[in-house]
Amino acid sequence: MRNRSSACLVILLLSLSETAHSGNILVLPGEYSHWRNMHVIVEELMDRNHSVTVLTHSASPTLKHSQKDRFNFMSFQIDMEQQEADNFWQSFISVWMDENTTSFQKLILFWNMMSRMSHYTQAVCNGMLGNRDLVTLLKESHFDVLLYDPMMPCADMMAEALELPSVMSLRVSFAYNLERLCGQMPAPPSYVPAAAAQGHLTDHMDFTERLENMLLYIIHTSMMILQQKLSFDRYFSELPGKPTTLCDTMGKADIWLVRTYWDFEYPRPLLPNFKFVGGLHCKPPKPLPKEMEDFVQSSGDDGIVVFSLGSMIKNITKERANTIASALGQIPQKVLWRYTGEKPENLGPNTRLYDWIPQNDLLGHPKTKAFITHGGTNGIYEAIYHGVPMVGLPLFGDQPDNLNHMKTKGAAVMLDFNKMDSKDLKQALNDVINNPSYKESIMRLSRIHHDQPMKPLDQAIYWIEFVMRHKGAKHLRVQAHNLTWYQYHCLDVAAFLLSEMEDFVQSSGDDGIVVFSLGSMIKNLTKERANTIASALGQIPQKVLWRYTGEKPETLVANTRVCDWIPQNDLLGHPKTKAFITHGGINGIYEAIYHGVPMVGLPLFADQPDNVNHMKAKGAAVMLDFNKLGTEDLKQAVNDVIKNPSYKESIMRLSQIHHDQPMKPLDRAVFWIEYVMRHKGAKHLRVGAHNLTWYQYHCLDVAAFLLSVIALVVFIFVKTCRWLFWKCCRKTPAKSKKE
Repeated sequence: MRNRSSACLVILLLSLSETAHSGNILVLPGEYSHWRNMHVIVEELMDRNHSVTVLTHSASPTLKHSQKDRFNFMSFQIDMEQQEADNFWQSFISVWMDENTTSFQKLILFWNMMSRMSHYTQAVCNGMLGNRDLVTLLKESHFDVLLYDPMMPCADMMAEALELPSVMSLRVSFAYNLERLCGQMPAPPSYVPAAAAQGHLTDHMDFTERLENMLLYIIHTSMMILQQKLSFDRYFSELPGKPTTLCDTMGKADIWLVRTYWDFEYPRPLLPNFKFVGGLHCKPPKPLPKEMEDFVQSSGDDGIVVFSLGSMIKNITKERANTIASALGQIPQKVLWRYTGEKPENLGPNTRLYDWIPQNDLLGHPKTKAFITHGGTNGIYEAIYHGVPMVGLPLFGDQPDNLNHMKTKGAAVMLDFNKMDSKDLKQALNDVINNPSYKESIMRLSRIHHDQPMKPLDQAIYWIEFVMRHKGAKHLRVQAHNLTWYQYHCLDVAAFLLSEMEDFVQSSGDDGIVVFSLGSMIKNLTKERANTIASALGQIPQKVLWRYTGEKPETLVANTRVCDWIPQNDLLGHPKTKAFITHGGINGIYEAIYHGVPMVGLPLFADQPDNVNHMKAKGAAVMLDFNKLGTEDLKQAVNDVIKNPSYKESIMRLSQIHHDQPMKPLDRAVFWIEYVMRHKGAKHLRVGAHNLTWYQYHCLDVAAFLLSVIALVVFIFVKTCRWLFWKCCRKTPAKSKKE
């Protein structure tokens, strides 16, 4: 009896311990596939003894509470019908599925759709945050954290209203607008492609692609800022009763759960509070329903193809359905096609239509050979998880970009849904099934996906619990959130330095200034060399601005200012600049020529001695040996180029020559780049020497031939002369004998 009581006490204590460590979580999910991903997290949180409340609005086209749901469900009324909300999202899709719309038009239409979203946003925000009873009820529920999808308007505002730490779950925003502008994530456009509807850029871009990428960033950023100021910021200021912005509020998210991983992403910078959880919904396959398993098994060695365009695509045109059905009917594999539209007229016996399919279980089936997908992140990750190559038919949103990642990594063929014909689809399927490179590539990605220190779902749960345990994760948020745009770019520091620098320059009076820089590659000097230079500079009447990042020389005096960086071109163009001490880099030399500033050259390596020697030969510079110069040498050289008018006259003559050109150098450079683009090259300007061997270039073969000819002629001439001589010699004695 005592043992039974002890056991009960232990169970009770364990139960109380579990309860004590459980959390109370409020979830504001997105719609369609976004909810599917969030639902997996919700289920896992409940499996770990957390209390979860899912909050949505009355017009949600996706979330319907049922008795099977274990989570608490709450819904608030909004001034919009469910059909109207569904129509809004469907019209969003139709923008991309219009085959007569160009990529640029889709871009404009997308942002037009986003501006129309203000009605939906206003309805949801007013229904949620304008409902004081709801807000009070939620406050009294004492939640520990708010988990949300940015697809739910004003979810971040709810976190603010409830004073809760928050965790956001998202895949990507166009041009990383939310991540960059709100989350402060760096995204250099030189190698981070703007995730966009075009979906053809990678992290390896040539000049034209980088130009396109830069324009995409500029356009999307401008549209985002414009839309934010015209619509979102108004709600975000009215509802809490104080000025704020979408990005200010969204940027307060403690953790950003990004639904990808390095098996999918191109390498790019991340912040400490951005965590990859791609594929968290994937799991080992379960047995298929008997009827479906029988159909799959009937495929024999040919196997099956799984086909789904996702949960948002409920119908396609009759013509497009027939095109697809015709292609599927021409392959040997059996096809399971998730499709709720009218049955195509030419549907082959190898193809079976389903209103719904257990996609993860089918992709994990050993007979699955390929996956035809619209490119949603959930489907792509199931294909990666199970190692199934893909044929991509992207339709809208991030899908072109998603599939371009897979195409770039060799795991998919990508087709234009609106332009493909039966032959294209048939060929694409045959390629991914019969060409082993696609299977090898997707298996490589699958191995990368499975080789993680934590499973994606465990990672997501860990960080949600982490935020609950620590009441947020402020220590992971970069300080950039607290800086203005000009502070972020150090423009205030630059303005101060320039202002302070101008005061220093003006204080030089009639003596003027000397600019000194050894370039960006020389960051330090020996203590002895630095003191030698500082001593020389201290003995001239001019003020000196010295770009130097090393230890401050002991002999530095008041007329010399040491700076980590200087605006070299602007200083050389200043009317008080008398001389330029330079290492002889070509950029600095040309800035001196442009502005007419004589030089003291201290060449260090590579082409610098030759560059400075050119200036010396033209009378515009004095050249010193950097390793052997003494204080007196440098002082004398600076005094010479400043006081001897010949140096100024020579550099001004070079400056006049430089400015007297029919085209500016930059215009000429751009002209020839554009020229090469217009003419697909400039082969007609390449000398024939490129196609010659060294002996052909120096005409050694010609010389050898000519020498051979000359030698032959000489040989023949000599032989002929000898023969004639011999003939003559033979005739003369005979004649004499006869006489």
